[in-house]
Amino acid sequence: MIELHLFVFAVVGFGLGWLLGMSGLALTSSRFLAVATIEFSLPTAIGTAIGGTAFNMIPAALNYYRTQNIHIKIFTIMATVGAGGAILGSFFTNFIPSVIIISVIMILMVYGLVSLLRSKAVKRNVGHYVLNTNQYVKEGIVAFGLGLLVGMFGVLLVNVRLLTVMNKFKLDPKTVIGTSLAVACVLGSTSFLGHAFLGNVNFLLLFILSSTGMIGALIGAKFTNCLGQKKLKILLVVLFLFMIVYLFIMLSNILLRPSVITCSTCF
Repeated sequence: MIELHLFVFAVVGFGLGWLLGMSGLALTSSRFLAVATIEFSLPTAIGTAIGGTAFNMIPAALNYYRTQNIHIKIFTIMATVGAGGAILGSFFTNFIPSVIIISVIMILMVYGLVSLLRSKAVKRNVGHYVLNTNQYVKEGIVAFGLGLLVGMFGVLLVNVRLLTVMNKFKLDPKTVIGTSLAVACVLGSTSFLGHAFLGNVNFLLLFILSSTGMIGALIGAKFTNCLGQKKLKILLVVLFLFMIVYLFIMLSNILLRPSVITCSTCF
Protein backbone atom coordinates (compact mmCIF):
# COMPACT_ATOMS: atom_id res chain seq x y z
CA MET A 1 0.00 0.00 0.00
CA ILE A 2 2.83 2.40 0.83
CA GLU A 3 4.31 1.78 -2.64
CA LEU A 4 1.02 2.88 -4.23
CA HIS A 5 0.95 6.01 -2.07
CA LEU A 6 4.51 6.88 -3.10
CA PHE A 7 3.65 6.33 -6.77
CA VAL A 8 0.62 8.63 -6.55
CA PHE A 9 2.78 11.11 -4.63
CA ALA A 10 5.37 11.04 -7.44
CA VAL A 11 2.66 11.64 -10.06
CA VAL A 12 1.30 14.59 -8.05
CA GLY A 13 4.84 15.98 -7.71
CA PHE A 14 5.31 15.76 -11.47
CA GLY A 15 1.97 17.50 -12.10
CA LEU A 16 2.74 20.33 -9.71
CA GLY A 17 6.18 20.71 -11.28
CA TRP A 18 4.53 20.90 -14.70
CA LEU A 19 2.25 23.69 -13.47
CA LEU A 20 5.24 25.50 -11.96
CA GLY A 21 7.18 25.36 -15.21
CA MET A 22 4.17 26.47 -17.25
CA SER A 23 2.72 29.21 -15.03
CA GLY A 24 5.49 30.19 -12.59
CA LEU A 25 3.19 29.51 -9.62
CA ALA A 26 4.80 27.62 -6.74
CA LEU A 27 1.56 26.14 -5.29
CA THR A 28 3.37 25.09 -2.11
CA SER A 29 0.07 24.32 -0.35
CA SER A 30 -0.65 21.63 -2.95
CA ARG A 31 2.65 19.99 -2.10
CA PHE A 32 1.84 20.33 1.59
CA LEU A 33 -1.45 18.48 1.10
CA ALA A 34 0.29 15.77 -0.91
CA VAL A 35 2.95 15.28 1.78
CA ALA A 36 0.36 15.41 4.59
CA THR A 37 -1.42 12.35 3.16
CA ILE A 38 1.70 10.30 3.99
CA GLU A 39 3.57 12.31 6.64
CA PHE A 40 1.31 12.91 9.66
CA SER A 41 3.53 15.49 11.37
CA LEU A 42 2.34 18.88 10.11
CA PRO A 43 5.67 20.70 10.74
CA THR A 44 7.46 17.92 8.82
CA ALA A 45 4.90 18.15 6.02
CA ILE A 46 5.47 21.90 5.82
CA GLY A 47 9.27 21.59 5.86
CA THR A 48 9.23 18.86 3.20
CA ALA A 49 6.78 20.72 0.96
CA ILE A 50 8.65 24.02 1.11
CA GLY A 51 11.95 22.25 0.41
CA GLY A 52 10.52 20.47 -2.62
CA THR A 53 9.05 23.72 -3.91
CA ALA A 54 12.34 25.61 -3.48
CA PHE A 55 14.36 22.96 -5.31
CA ASN A 56 11.85 22.91 -8.18
CA MET A 57 12.07 26.69 -8.55
CA ILE A 58 15.87 26.88 -8.81
CA PRO A 59 16.18 26.00 -12.56
CA ALA A 60 13.35 28.37 -13.51
CA ALA A 61 14.78 31.20 -11.40
CA LEU A 62 18.22 30.76 -12.97
CA ASN A 63 16.67 30.83 -16.43
CA TYR A 64 14.94 34.14 -15.70
CA TYR A 65 18.23 35.50 -14.34
CA ARG A 66 20.08 34.51 -17.54
CA THR A 67 17.44 36.27 -19.64
CA GLN A 68 17.66 39.38 -17.39
CA ASN A 69 14.01 39.14 -16.33
CA ILE A 70 14.65 39.79 -12.62
CA HIS A 71 14.32 43.22 -11.01
CA ILE A 72 17.59 43.17 -9.08
CA LYS A 73 16.74 45.88 -6.51
CA ILE A 74 13.33 44.41 -5.62
CA PHE A 75 14.84 40.93 -5.48
CA THR A 76 17.72 42.01 -3.26
CA ILE A 77 15.48 43.79 -0.76
CA MET A 78 12.68 41.21 -0.63
CA ALA A 79 15.02 38.19 -0.63
CA THR A 80 17.35 39.57 2.05
CA VAL A 81 14.68 40.78 4.47
CA GLY A 82 12.28 37.94 3.66
CA ALA A 83 14.95 35.31 4.31
CA GLY A 84 15.25 36.56 7.90
CA GLY A 85 11.50 36.24 8.35
CA ALA A 86 11.51 32.75 6.81
CA ILE A 87 14.23 31.48 9.14
CA LEU A 88 12.49 33.00 12.16
CA GLY A 89 9.10 31.64 11.14
CA SER A 90 10.36 28.08 10.75
CA PHE A 91 11.27 27.99 14.46
CA PHE A 92 7.68 28.80 15.47
CA THR A 93 5.96 26.02 13.50
CA ASN A 94 6.37 23.34 16.19
CA PHE A 95 4.56 25.54 18.71
CA ILE A 96 1.50 26.28 16.55
CA PRO A 97 -1.58 24.06 17.13
CA SER A 98 -2.71 21.91 14.20
CA VAL A 99 -6.08 23.63 13.97
CA ILE A 100 -4.40 27.02 13.55
CA ILE A 101 -1.96 25.71 10.91
CA ILE A 102 -4.76 24.26 8.79
CA SER A 103 -7.03 27.29 9.34
CA VAL A 104 -4.36 29.81 8.32
CA ILE A 105 -3.39 27.82 5.22
CA MET A 106 -7.07 27.54 4.24
CA ILE A 107 -7.62 31.29 4.74
CA LEU A 108 -4.55 32.06 2.62
CA MET A 109 -5.85 29.69 -0.07
CA VAL A 110 -9.18 31.55 -0.09
CA TYR A 111 -7.25 34.81 -0.40
CA GLY A 112 -5.24 33.36 -3.29
CA LEU A 113 -8.42 32.17 -4.99
CA VAL A 114 -10.09 35.59 -4.66
CA SER A 115 -6.94 37.29 -6.02
CA LEU A 116 -6.91 34.84 -8.92
CA LEU A 117 -10.58 35.45 -9.74
CA ARG A 118 -10.08 39.23 -9.61
CA SER A 119 -6.93 39.19 -11.72
CA LYS A 120 -7.06 40.40 -15.29
CA ALA A 121 -5.21 39.21 -18.35
CA VAL A 122 -1.62 40.42 -18.37
CA LYS A 123 -0.90 43.13 -20.93
CA ARG A 124 2.38 43.31 -22.77
CA ASN A 125 4.56 46.43 -23.09
CA VAL A 126 2.84 48.09 -20.15
CA GLY A 127 5.46 50.79 -19.72
CA HIS A 128 8.06 51.63 -17.13
CA TYR A 129 8.01 53.18 -13.69
CA VAL A 130 10.90 53.80 -11.31
CA LEU A 131 10.13 52.76 -7.74
CA ASN A 132 11.12 55.27 -5.08
CA THR A 133 12.86 54.66 -1.74
CA ASN A 134 9.61 54.55 0.25
CA GLN A 135 8.26 51.82 -1.99
CA TYR A 136 11.42 49.74 -1.55
CA VAL A 137 11.13 50.10 2.24
CA LYS A 138 7.47 49.07 2.07
CA GLU A 139 8.29 46.01 -0.02
CA GLY A 140 11.01 45.07 2.48
CA ILE A 141 8.51 45.17 5.34
CA VAL A 142 6.01 43.15 3.32
CA ALA A 143 8.77 40.67 2.43
CA PHE A 144 9.53 40.07 6.12
CA GLY A 145 5.86 39.26 6.72
CA LEU A 146 5.80 36.97 3.69
CA GLY A 147 8.92 35.26 5.00
CA LEU A 148 7.24 34.61 8.35
CA LEU A 149 4.27 33.04 6.55
CA VAL A 150 6.60 30.84 4.51
CA GLY A 151 8.52 29.71 7.59
CA MET A 152 5.48 29.05 9.79
CA PHE A 153 2.94 27.75 7.29
CA GLY A 154 4.86 26.99 4.09
CA VAL A 155 2.69 29.32 2.00
CA LEU A 156 4.39 31.41 -0.69
CA LEU A 157 2.45 34.56 -1.58
CA VAL A 158 5.30 36.40 -3.28
CA ASN A 159 3.67 36.16 -6.71
CA VAL A 160 0.40 37.65 -5.41
CA ARG A 161 2.28 40.63 -3.90
CA LEU A 162 4.38 41.27 -6.98
CA LEU A 163 1.31 41.11 -9.23
CA THR A 164 -0.04 44.02 -7.17
CA VAL A 165 3.24 45.87 -7.61
CA MET A 166 3.15 45.19 -11.36
CA ASN A 167 -0.36 46.59 -11.76
CA LYS A 168 0.47 49.70 -9.70
CA PHE A 169 3.91 50.50 -11.05
CA LYS A 170 3.68 49.08 -14.59
CA LEU A 171 6.45 46.51 -14.33
CA ASP A 172 6.99 44.11 -17.20
CA PRO A 173 5.08 40.80 -16.68
CA LYS A 174 8.15 38.65 -17.39
CA THR A 175 10.12 40.65 -14.83
CA VAL A 176 7.37 40.13 -12.25
CA ILE A 177 7.29 36.37 -12.83
CA GLY A 178 11.08 36.10 -12.78
CA THR A 179 11.46 38.26 -9.67
CA SER A 180 8.69 36.44 -7.80
CA LEU A 181 10.25 33.07 -8.61
CA ALA A 182 13.69 34.22 -7.50
CA VAL A 183 12.42 35.74 -4.24
CA ALA A 184 10.21 32.72 -3.51
CA CYS A 185 13.17 30.43 -4.18
CA VAL A 186 15.30 32.25 -1.57
CA LEU A 187 12.48 32.40 0.99
CA GLY A 188 11.66 28.73 0.44
CA SER A 189 15.31 27.66 0.67
CA THR A 190 16.00 29.55 3.89
CA SER A 191 12.77 28.30 5.43
CA PHE A 192 13.73 24.75 4.42
CA LEU A 193 17.12 25.14 6.14
CA GLY A 194 15.37 26.18 9.35
CA HIS A 195 12.99 23.22 9.21
CA ALA A 196 15.85 20.84 8.36
CA PHE A 197 17.80 22.10 11.37
CA LEU A 198 14.80 21.26 13.55
CA GLY A 199 14.38 17.83 11.95
CA ASN A 200 11.11 18.78 10.25
CA VAL A 201 11.92 17.18 6.88
CA ASN A 202 11.08 13.75 5.45
CA PHE A 203 14.02 13.32 3.08
CA LEU A 204 12.53 10.36 1.17
CA LEU A 205 9.42 12.34 0.29
CA LEU A 206 11.59 15.41 -0.39
CA PHE A 207 13.67 13.45 -2.91
CA ILE A 208 10.58 12.12 -4.71
CA LEU A 209 8.88 15.54 -4.70
CA SER A 210 11.99 17.37 -5.92
CA SER A 211 13.04 14.91 -8.63
CA THR A 212 9.60 14.37 -10.18
CA GLY A 213 8.76 18.07 -9.81
CA MET A 214 11.95 19.14 -11.55
CA ILE A 215 11.21 16.86 -14.50
CA GLY A 216 7.66 18.22 -14.63
CA ALA A 217 8.91 21.82 -14.48
CA LEU A 218 11.29 21.28 -17.38
CA ILE A 219 8.48 19.79 -19.48
CA GLY A 220 5.95 22.38 -18.34
CA ALA A 221 8.23 25.23 -19.42
CA LYS A 222 7.77 24.08 -23.01
CA PHE A 223 3.98 24.53 -22.71
CA THR A 224 4.11 28.09 -21.36
CA ASN A 225 2.30 29.63 -24.34
CA CYS A 226 0.16 26.61 -25.28
CA LEU A 227 -2.59 26.61 -22.66
CA GLY A 228 -3.57 30.28 -22.70
CA GLN A 229 -4.23 32.55 -19.74
CA LYS A 230 -7.99 31.88 -19.64
CA LYS A 231 -7.67 28.07 -19.60
CA LEU A 232 -4.78 28.25 -17.15
CA LYS A 233 -6.87 30.45 -14.86
CA ILE A 234 -9.74 27.94 -14.95
CA LEU A 235 -7.35 25.10 -14.15
CA LEU A 236 -5.88 27.00 -11.20
CA VAL A 237 -9.34 27.95 -9.89
CA VAL A 238 -10.35 24.28 -9.89
CA LEU A 239 -7.11 23.35 -8.11
CA PHE A 240 -7.59 26.08 -5.49
CA LEU A 241 -11.18 24.97 -4.86
CA PHE A 242 -10.03 21.37 -4.43
CA MET A 243 -7.33 22.44 -1.95
CA ILE A 244 -9.78 24.55 0.06
CA VAL A 245 -12.29 21.69 0.30
CA TYR A 246 -9.54 19.23 1.26
CA LEU A 247 -8.22 21.60 3.92
CA PHE A 248 -11.75 22.03 5.28
CA ILE A 249 -12.05 18.24 5.58
CA MET A 250 -8.69 18.10 7.39
CA LEU A 251 -9.80 20.87 9.74
CA SER A 252 -13.09 19.08 10.44
CA ASN A 253 -11.25 15.87 11.30
CA ILE A 254 -8.97 17.74 13.70
CA LEU A 255 -11.89 19.51 15.40
CA LEU A 256 -13.64 16.15 15.87
CA ARG A 257 -10.52 14.96 17.73
CA PRO A 258 -9.89 17.66 20.36
CA SER A 259 -6.83 15.80 21.68
CA VAL A 260 -4.80 16.81 18.61
CA ILE A 261 -5.81 20.47 18.52
CA THR A 262 -2.93 21.44 20.76
CA CYS A 263 -0.38 19.23 19.03
CA SER A 264 0.95 20.24 15.62
CA THR A 265 2.93 17.01 15.35
CA CYS A 266 -0.17 14.87 15.56
CA PHE A 267 -2.63 14.53 12.72
